[in-house]
Amino acid sequence: MINQKILKSGLVGGLIVFVWGMFSWIVLPFNRAQYKPFINEKAVCAKIQENAPESGLYMLPYMNCQGEKEVQAVQQQMKEGPVIIMTVAKAGEVTGMVGTLTAGLIVNIAAATLVAWVIAYTRLTILPEVMPFVLVLAVLMGWMSGMPLVLWYHFPISFALLGIVDSIIGWSMAGWAMTKMMKP
Repeated sequence: MINQKILKSGLVGGLIVFVWGMFSWIVLPFNRAQYKPFINEKAVCAKIQENAPESGLYMLPYMNCQGEKEVQAVQQQMKEGPVIIMTVAKAGEVTGMVGTLTAGLIVNIAAATLVAWVIAYTRLTILPEVMPFVLVLAVLMGWMSGMPLVLWYHFPISFALLGIVDSIIGWSMAGWAMTKMMKP
């Protein structure tokens, strides 16, 4: 059962992780530097509008292979490049920053509440015991959210490593605060 301390800790921890994420993405240059601009954004946008009929996740080359011959053709296309994975949101489907930020905050609060619940049930109560546990969770969260993108979709390793660092910093601060709040 989730008690008041866990809920309050989750709320505060989620807020801390959220604020850290905003600071990291808006103030610090590292995350934004991972993205590259297209040479002619309008021309690329026009081609995407023409060739992506609906919102969704798109992949080039498309990998709907039914036989060995098709697998070999896709592998050749991948060698020649480009390999692309992208999301397309058609006009009118983007909620705007307020909706996106609100959803992000809710996700962070839910994650922090789950972390607080796990901490409570480990029976760890002092900072030197809790922090290594939280750091392992932070590395795990960062690793599992970034490394599959590197392995499967050719994201730069720096993208995944920044995610791990962001996770460690944000969850270290949140773990400290949550531990202080959940003291018996």
